[in-house]
Amino acid sequence: MKFSAKVFMCTIIIIAVSFSIGAYLLISGNFNSALEREIRRGLEEYQLLRFAYESGVLSRELQGDLLTEQMLKDVARQVASDVGSIQEMVRIYGDSLEGIYSTLDFQQRDLSLIQSLPQGSRKYIIEKIDDRVYMTVAGHIDLDIASVFLCSSRDISEVFGERDRQIDSFVFLGSLIMGISSIIMLIISILLTRPIKKLKATSIEIASGHFSRRVFIGSGDEIGELAASFNKMADSIEEKVIELEKVARQKEEFMASFSHEIKTPLTSIIGYADMLRSKELSGDITFKAASHIFKEGKRLEALSSKIMELLLLERQAFKMEKMSTKALMEEIEEIINPLLYESSIGLKVSVDKQFILVEPDLIKTLLINLIDNARKASNPGQAIEIMGQRLGQNKYLFSIKDYGKGIPEDELDKITQAFYMVDKSRARIQQGAGLGLALSSRIAEIHGTNLSFQSQIGKGTKVTLEFKLADKARVDMDE
Repeated sequence: MKFSAKVFMCTIIIIAVSFSIGAYLLISGNFNSALEREIRRGLEEYQLLRFAYESGVLSRELQGDLLTEQMLKDVARQVASDVGSIQEMVRIYGDSLEGIYSTLDFQQRDLSLIQSLPQGSRKYIIEKIDDRVYMTVAGHIDLDIASVFLCSSRDISEVFGERDRQIDSFVFLGSLIMGISSIIMLIISILLTRPIKKLKATSIEIASGHFSRRVFIGSGDEIGELAASFNKMADSIEEKVIELEKVARQKEEFMASFSHEIKTPLTSIIGYADMLRSKELSGDITFKAASHIFKEGKRLEALSSKIMELLLLERQAFKMEKMSTKALMEEIEEIINPLLYESSIGLKVSVDKQFILVEPDLIKTLLINLIDNARKASNPGQAIEIMGQRLGQNKYLFSIKDYGKGIPEDELDKITQAFYMVDKSRARIQQGAGLGLALSSRIAEIHGTNLSFQSQIGKGTKVTLEFKLADKARVDMDE
């Protein structure tokens, strides 16, 4: 069953039950009140008849009449005549239950009532006779030398008739109200569930691949909040899908680039190897062929080494340690100075003396890669600047700046991708495979930071990255 149908059915049932209970209580209350009034009136009329009958009998006795059945009948007839409005509803029975006077043929019904009547008491019953409802009161009257039973009945059919008319009115009004309520609730349920239908339709579209679809609901109620949450979820899903598609494309590009990178050296190796095995060559040509094979083999070795490093960084967990920036730069200078000397590149180092939280081997690899990239971009006679300074209370900023060729602005966001090279010909001459910055970027992520590049063509490139201080207090490293 649809939600709109559930809302409609539940509301209609609640309205019907509530209206029925209310009508029942109202009609029942009115009926009971009217019936109680009629019962009181019947008892009062009975008392009036009894008093009139006893007074009539006593008056006749005072006049010297004997207490005979005829006298009792005459008094009953006189009392019934005097009461007037109820003269058709008076019956009198003797002590032996014989009929003395009756205005109605109720004797047979009265006998069952007066037989169970205790002496000196009264009792009433309400019964339906034919299509009418009567209240009958019976009582025992003690006279001087005899006793009689007085019965009086009054028609109370109007009370029950009024109840029946109220029930009929309730059925009519209830049907009318239920019909109008059904139409109104059908419209309301459709309006209330329309946003849910929009959510359903949008979710189906998103599930079919239209991740940019959103649902727009202007209400500020819970459904509006649900729609807002749904849109946030859809935004998150779209971002994740875009990210996954990006990762998939990067993997495809990685495999394509990897295949291309190994194809060239393998082609050279296979070609020169085939030449060496199939032809008689002079010593110089043999040496050149062997040199090409060695050179391309080294390229493959470097490529496989870089890829292994990337794979290890993805799978391995690293523990951060406290390390001195001064000791770190001294080790890096010892490693990088011979290479810079061969390239006629100078190095200027200026770092604040602090302790930072790093993985020692990875941080050396990161900084050496960045310095080596700066070397490759620089011309002989230029210098590379390395600066380190405290930043705020718990940060330390490293920057590596060169004054070389620079990187186009539209390529800055691509240079950390695997196998990406700004100048492919220069990179190949320098034995580059386009993995150095990808490796450096991953190491930076492991340290909770990232590489930030600023570059201008012909003016050089600056790389900055932040690390956490081992403690907030400045540490003097001079010993």
